Amino acid sequence: MKYYHQPVLLKEVIEGLQPKQGKNYIDCTLGGGGHIIPLLYAIAPHGSVMGIDLDQNAHNAVQERIQDDRIVYVKDNFQNITKIVKENHFENIYGILMDLGYSSRHVDDNEAGFGFEAKTLDMRYGKEGITAGDIVNTWNEEDLEGIFAQYGEERLAREIAKKIVQKRQLSVFKKPIQLAELVEDVYARRYKSHSKKHPATKVFQALRIAVNDELNVLKEALNGAVNVLEKGGRIVVISYHSLEDRIVKDFLRTQSTKCVCPPNFPKCTCQQKATLKIITKKPIVPDKEETEKNPRSRSAKLRIAEKI
Repeated sequence: MKYYHQPVLLKEVIEGLQPKQGKNYIDCTLGGGGHIIPLLYAIAPHGSVMGIDLDQNAHNAVQERIQDDRIVYVKDNFQNITKIVKENHFENIYGILMDLGYSSRHVDDNEAGFGFEAKTLDMRYGKEGITAGDIVNTWNEEDLEGIFAQYGEERLAREIAKKIVQKRQLSVFKKPIQLAELVEDVYARRYKSHSKKHPATKVFQALRIAVNDELNVLKEALNGAVNVLEKGGRIVVISYHSLEDRIVKDFLRTQSTKCVCPPNFPKCTCQQKATLKIITKKPIVPDKEETEKNPRSRSAKLRIAEKI
């Protein structure tokens, strides 16, 4: 399947990174190269961009679209950014982009298992680790309820988890549509009307986060990004749901604060030093024109910070 990805907030990302000629940048989520290609032009003729992605198809797609030896391809998880930079001797880094959304290819690829009509319950970005099917078919009711409530903020987490455990005793879940229909049935029994989103959207989000350990990956990646970034360099992060955005917001706020001691402490004992300056007091969101062209960008929030 052809790998493609319509970049979200492209103009805002490039402006936020403030690309400088001859400097180096990192795209932590290479995808289809939608952000990396215009960035290369902005830092020409000598600046380089490192593209990190677990999916080899992403690297292959960008290599097909553009032949440029200024791209450094790394097949790895961006939570390992500190190690990756060290192993590749990639220095002089003045900008890091994290686009936390999964690409259109993942949704539309029937083999990847992200969409309701996919062939398998997979949802892995790479080829290692547990699948969504493993979780749905083996985790106990309490643990299923926990991830649906925590990662999906699903209000019917308990009912859905209970129904899954009952259903799998008769037959295992092999395809996403089986799970989607189960969740739809749970909602139909509780509510007469439906929202525009499919009732199973939050459950699928929760499974994807659990399978890829996305929240912990993000926390580690943010810390690593600050470590490898040069002073004056910028971090640009695009998140797509409240859990991600909350992590990014709290991280930037903490890293831009000189003291994190409790308010009742008479004297600072934390020895915290601010490492970042927040550029976006409020997140940047797509305008109406972009959301109409790319409906999947609706929930995007962009935050920017600069290393000091």
